[in-house]
Amino acid sequence: MRCAQAYSTSVDLDQAIPECCATLEAALDGQLPHLVMVFFTSHHTPQAEALRSALTDRLKSEVLLGCPASAVIAGGTESAASPGLVVWAAYWPGVELQPFALRPVHQGQEPTLQGWPDPGDISPSAGFLILSDPFSAPSEVLLADFARRFPKHLL
Repeated sequence: MRCAQAYSTSVDLDQAIPECCATLEAALDGQLPHLVMVFFTSHHTPQAEALRSALTDRLKSEVLLGCPASAVIAGGTESAASPGLVVWAAYWPGVELQPFALRPVHQGQEPTLQGWPDPGDISPSAGFLILSDPFSAPSEVLLADFARRFPKHLL
């Protein structure tokens, strides 16, 4: 198992993406990552689709997750007012990844989340990594839904 992160402060994705990918490829000894996560400042938001496409083409990961952020941190450096791109990659042989996307739905008085995987399809030894936007997915609903659906996965 190997994990690595790369960081660029270039506003030019034609420079930032190859820079980050070369760092990741070297750190992973040429192994293709199973999971890639990317976080970027608003400077890159208009190019989010190009960023997704370029990372997918270059790194060939099974799963790519990511989102814009008001600031990103990597290697002890924070970018908020300046451009920042952080790419994290993991090579996890033998691990099965099952991405899912939750959507908030307002039915009646209480919001709910749709898109959870079927609990019967999840191994008892599975772990979860959930990226949540507190403005569109209320954390109390997220945590209550998770606890109800996956009680064996609570720490």
